[in-house]
Amino acid sequence: MRRTALGDPAVAVGSSSLSFIGPQRKREDQPFEATGIVLEGTSDITITGNVFSGLAGEAIRADAACRRLVVANNILTDLNRKTPGQGKAIDLGGAQEVFESQNLGTTPSK
Repeated sequence: MRRTALGDPAVAVGSSSLSFIGPQRKREDQPFEATGIVLEGTSDITITGNVFSGLAGEAIRADAACRRLVVANNILTDLNRKTPGQGKAIDLGGAQEVFESQNLGTTPSK
């Protein structure tokens, strides 16, 4: 999901993950690289109650032009698959007026 300069969305109780069900790939014919939420120059955003798993990069990324963000109560696991052991689970990139709290599993994958 990419959000740019529109404002006012709320993302709650969603799931973002790779295309696997158990040990078997769900979409054999379509290689799928799951990504998280990218915010660019937007404001008044709430991201709560989501599960982010099996992503190529971070779960949530925002640039410095973003403001008034709430990122809370999300579950984060198996992130940064393209760069194992590196990167942040959530990178709010200098966004202003940010509340980030109670996100579980925020360490990079190994």
